[in-house]
Amino acid sequence: MEVLIEKHGVDITAVDASGKNILCWATRHAQVDVVRFLLDRCRSQGLLQEKSLMLPGQRSPLVYDIISSPEQDDPEAQVRMAELLIRENGATLVQPSTDMAIVPVHSAAANCSPALIN
Repeated sequence: MEVLIEKHGVDITAVDASGKNILCWATRHAQVDVVRFLLDRCRSQGLLQEKSLMLPGQRSPLVYDIISSPEQDDPEAQVRMAELLIRENGATLVQPSTDMAIVPVHSAAANCSPALIN
């Protein structure tokens, strides 16, 4: 990621059609080291909304990306990612946007392992 961003100028805030950026995708697939790097980079550039851990153009908080991914093959990695987002970075579990009724905790109840819910 460092090479892509620094050498090739990849835009961290670029989103796909679903409103997800590279930080969202790394979170969804429990790439803990990549997410840690991207969070640090986004903070240093003043791009990160602290409580939701959202970037400009992003449609939902990062916590939603980890708890709404039932296809996750590694529940332990999911738990490590949740710890990174919530404990280490103070991420909120409440959707800050008023135009979306999604509450990440609801998705967790439907999709997650008991370990992640805990």
